[in-house]
Amino acid sequence: MKKHYLLWIFLFITYLPSFAQVGFLGKRTHFQFESKFTPAWSNLNFNYKQGFCFNYHLMPSVEYVLADRWSISANYQFFETAFKIQEPDYHFDYPEPGYYEKNKRYQGYQNGFLKSNGIGINALYYFKDIAPAGYYIKMGVDAFFYNISVPYQGYDTLITTLVVSYYPVEEIEYHYINRPGIFTARDWAIGVHLEFGRNFFVGRYVSMGASLSCGLLCKGWGKLITNDNPHFIDAANKRLLTSYIGGISIKIGILPF
Repeated sequence: MKKHYLLWIFLFITYLPSFAQVGFLGKRTHFQFESKFTPAWSNLNFNYKQGFCFNYHLMPSVEYVLADRWSISANYQFFETAFKIQEPDYHFDYPEPGYYEKNKRYQGYQNGFLKSNGIGINALYYFKDIAPAGYYIKMGVDAFFYNISVPYQGYDTLITTLVVSYYPVEEIEYHYINRPGIFTARDWAIGVHLEFGRNFFVGRYVSMGASLSCGLLCKGWGKLITNDNPHFIDAANKRLLTSYIGGISIKIGILPF
């Protein structure tokens, strides 16, 4: 019996170095802080600006090395931005322009604002170097949970009055009760993304990296394809989609153990 115990101890001591060397310098756990930048050419950024400017996603993450070429990671995501509310392209048979729904009318649109929190789960493959160093490709799934707010100058309730006249025989007068306020809503979305990048180490513990990513979201496509729907939540979904389609990231991390 003692011989068996001695044999197991001998095997453990013999193969311990090979297990310890999995991962860069034998370390497996990689903490990173990432900032992803997306252009705001067609819509607003977080500072209500448009043109040659950017939005950003803040993404702290933890990566765990499974083998020399493979690892998995999980991250938290924070993102906020302003977005435009587009007027409808069609016209209603009402005396004044506006957005009408169930005898109500929004008028005096202002820009909306979106705040999003999310989580992501990823799988990474490293091409030549030992994970988490070198060139890699990453595939992941993300979930976003976000709130939007849109202030407006008028939220009108429609009141109709029938007026009898000679020609036409009947006319309808429209009266409105003005009620300013703020439209708020919550929504969520699922997305998948693909990323290509590189990590390199400064010394034994500190890492730096950069990457390019592209992604597809399950919401926002109807608003992106047809611009004739002025619903606030649809405009927010479109803004989140356009910020998720592509981006450039810079990263800094630490590999303690």
